[in-house]
Amino acid sequence: MLKRKPVVLLIEDNENVNAANRQLLEREGYTVRIARSIAEAKRHTTGEEKVALLDIDLPDSDGLSFLPELCHLTDAVLVLSGNKEAAAMAVEGGAQGFIGKPYRLDELCRKVRTLVEPENAATAGRTQACQILPAFQQTKR
Repeated sequence: MLKRKPVVLLIEDNENVNAANRQLLEREGYTVRIARSIAEAKRHTTGEEKVALLDIDLPDSDGLSFLPELCHLTDAVLVLSGNKEAAAMAVEGGAQGFIGKPYRLDELCRKVRTLVEPENAATAGRTQACQILPAFQQTKR
């Protein structure tokens, strides 16, 4: 029987960030669903998601307002934000962690793996995809 790929929901409105994150996560063996707004995230969430990667600054609302609902829809939430104060509030509000923007793709890989497969956390981020991809500096609009 084939093992199903863990599903990661990426809630981010920046297309460049989406492309880089999708490429990395799919190479790592995850199925990636992308939502560019909270409304889109609500439509795409199926209950299969292991981890949601949540940007705080979205076009239709801030990610913090969606966090309580998202915590009930997915197994774990990782906040992606350049605003450390908002990220701290997100962790207090139930998110399992945050990555400060700009971030390195290998850091994202490691944190997602830790949330999806805590038993493999020691080797998280050591795969070929994480080693090949360069540091990623995000530019927001």
